Amino acid sequence: MWYGYKREDQLEYLNSDFDIIVIGGGITGAGVFKEATRLGYKCLLVEKNDFASGTSSASSKMVHGGLRYLKEGDISLTFESVKERELILSQARYLVDPLIYVMPIYKDKRLIKYVIPLFLKIYDLFSIIANWHNKKINFKTKKLDVKSILKDIPNLRQQDLIGGVKFEDSVTDDSRLVLSVLREGLSQGGIAINYLEAIYFLKDKKNKIVGLVLKDKINGREFEVYSKVIVCATGAWSKKITDIANVNLSLRPLRGSHIIMSREKFPVPFCVTGFHPRDGRPLFAFPWEGVTVIGTTDIDHKEDLLNHPKIDSAEFDYLIEWVNFMFPSLNLREKDVISSYSGVRPIVSAGKKLPSKEPRKHTIIEQNGLILVVGGKLTTFRKIAIDTVEHAKKYLPDPPINYNPKRIFTTFPWYPEEDLDEGVVLHLLARYGIDSPNFFKELREDEKKVLYNGRILGELRWSVRHEVVIHLDDLMIRRTRIGLVMREGGRDILPMIEPVVKEELGWDHKKWEEEKARYIKIWEKYYYLPKDK
Repeated sequence: MWYGYKREDQLEYLNSDFDIIVIGGGITGAGVFKEATRLGYKCLLVEKNDFASGTSSASSKMVHGGLRYLKEGDISLTFESVKERELILSQARYLVDPLIYVMPIYKDKRLIKYVIPLFLKIYDLFSIIANWHNKKINFKTKKLDVKSILKDIPNLRQQDLIGGVKFEDSVTDDSRLVLSVLREGLSQGGIAINYLEAIYFLKDKKNKIVGLVLKDKINGREFEVYSKVIVCATGAWSKKITDIANVNLSLRPLRGSHIIMSREKFPVPFCVTGFHPRDGRPLFAFPWEGVTVIGTTDIDHKEDLLNHPKIDSAEFDYLIEWVNFMFPSLNLREKDVISSYSGVRPIVSAGKKLPSKEPRKHTIIEQNGLILVVGGKLTTFRKIAIDTVEHAKKYLPDPPINYNPKRIFTTFPWYPEEDLDEGVVLHLLARYGIDSPNFFKELREDEKKVLYNGRILGELRWSVRHEVVIHLDDLMIRRTRIGLVMREGGRDILPMIEPVVKEELGWDHKKWEEEKARYIKIWEKYYYLPKDK
């Protein structure tokens, strides 16, 4: 559990040996960490930056089957994704929410009027198979006429509109999802530490990897830690590991960028998806955390991976062009953009010319005590983790514990008596899971104030106190999403946040000012407009 988590205490456990060490604190690493600890293995997870600081806090936020993969002929990946989506929705309601998708159809895409409904029928069939034990099937598609589309989305381009289709997938806060999965591993006795970097491997006389040298980026201490097997789940940043371990893997980092606008400027009740006029790629705009997210690009990321990815001018213009093509009456411009974010997808290349044609399946390579897992989707993290642990078992004794692998999150019947909106309470229960009783026990009456979209001030205190916040950007961008959904990265509410952070972390005025300057610099460079805009 995150309740009572102290990073200093976690570091003390580095004096012992482990069954499994996981490198990488994104959704894949978190999934492996959870599966390993539930089997009773002694597991350590290390992340050189903050948890979910890479791709897993910069995804498209969708837990979905992947209609695009079905279109590309990858039926098995689509079916697997739909099954995983159904499983997550059944256990993580309000952390992962159903989301209606609407695809308007225009005359120039007339064939889609017949093709897409066919794909969606297959989508429905997959959902029915995945839910065969349930009497109620929630995911059903429907054809829409022009009148019904414009009733809900009046700002949509009307010229040559001939109808549309509606279906359902789901959406999440990807960073909070990672924290929730990590919490499951922590509750089983696992050790997870951020800002702890793997420097190099330790090997025995037979050249088998038997451990790591780790460096604490906070105080500079180094640790030699030994393990029966090591799992590398560092995504697009795996090349350094593959080079050291002499593993041949063709990685193709692909960047996906998004822009965020206010709900007032760009209101969409559903996820609206449509094709870009320039190249025919499907893009989307959807409601999330009280704002509207527009994405995504899909281009080769040629920048240094040591630098945080950011949107460039060409991507920005591409997204704005699509917005104004699909919603011409809104006349949206640069000034309407609140923030942007970019993530790098860890794609194992199949040699496709176009980035969007590359497969999204995960790849696992095992060599001399190292298990390397790359690729895959946010939605299928549980399946990826199970496959990875199966490979790791070659180096491990039989698991001490048998458990239901379909159980992702620990749930319990409990509801607090609080004078908060029911929707706020439900989302708080989803975000804090088994920590919820302690969250509400510590919640102060004067910190129930809603900051944005049902997020209350008490969440910031909880995150700073229990969720290993090291830097202000950890809090503003990942523990909460203030840096993405509020103008100027939430600069206006920093005076409200300051006393909470100072009290919980013991920062003085100088430290606060340093962290504030650091956060603003990071936000302006990586989460706002390109420099030439």
